[in-house]
Amino acid sequence: MAQGKEPRRAGSVGGRPKRIGGAHDVRPRNDTDRRALATLAENPDGCSRGFPLTLFNRLVRAGLATSRLEREERGSKEIEIVRVKITEAGRRAL
Repeated sequence: MAQGKEPRRAGSVGGRPKRIGGAHDVRPRNDTDRRALATLAENPDGCSRGFPLTLFNRLVRAGLATSRLEREERGSKEIEIVRVKITEAGRRAL
C-alpha cells in the first residue's frame, strides 16, 4: 500500500460511498434501508431504535442521514443517546 493512502472500503469509490446517477442521487441498498429512512422521516426529532447501528452508520456515510451524540441524565445516571435524522438526500431517496 502506498504511503499516505487509505485502504478502500467495500462499497466505495475512491474512499467515498457509491453513488448512483448524479452526485445527489444516492439510493437505499435494500428494503431495510428504506424502512429505516421512512422511520427517520416520520420522526423529526430523530430516532435510532429498532434498527442496528451498522445500518444507521451506512446511511450516514451515504449522506442519507446525520447522527449526533447527546448526553442526558436519567435519574442519577448520565447516558449517551445517538440521535439520527434523515437528510434532504434521504428524503429524495424515498
